[in-house]
Amino acid sequence: MRLWQAPIQRTSLITAVRSSSSGDDANKIVARIEELNKKYYGPERDHVNFPIAKQPDTHPPVRLGFIPATWFEAFYEKTGVTG
Repeated sequence: MRLWQAPIQRTSLITAVRSSSSGDDANKIVARIEELNKKYYGPERDHVNFPIAKQPDTHPPVRLGFIPATWFEAFYEKTGVTG
């Protein structure tokens, strides 16, 4: 799971942090991340008006690698060509 979709699980977080840090530092990092998760995902968050952002599985169609296809479709109605 991505960070912006759900809180980080404690067990996976501890193993990841401890493999890269010393024991005392790892506990401080884990405690800090848990504190931030409680603030971000806590009961005071307005999930109706401000939902958690989710990254889409697929992207909309594009042309030339970065231009949305809808831009070309808008030109086609007026000009009969896409460029």
